[in-house]
Amino acid sequence: MQEENKIEVQDNQFILPDDDPIPEGKVKFETRIKLHSNGSVEREVWIGGEKFDWSVDVTSFHEAVKMGPMYKKAVQADIVKHFVDSVSDFLGRKVTMKEVNEATKRGWI
Repeated sequence: MQEENKIEVQDNQFILPDDDPIPEGKVKFETRIKLHSNGSVEREVWIGGEKFDWSVDVTSFHEAVKMGPMYKKAVQADIVKHFVDSVSDFLGRKVTMKEVNEATKRGWI
């Protein structure tokens, strides 16, 4: 699938060609998949050409899931809030999860 003047990359993310202007007030937002030699897969977020060093403690998440669906929902909501707050701090401006989802598709935040 290809849109006009855009190139498709991993995770259905579209990156504008280099000759297109950067949208005003926006920075590059990319998601990349990294395969480790041990077979594990890591999803990385890059903002403005810099790796956004953020991760979820998977062990703690699985422990919460074992406690029941209410805990799972609460932990998921907390993860989303923490991620959005962290992206906002990184950018120096407030963003929403809707903006993050849009940035994943468009390549700019």
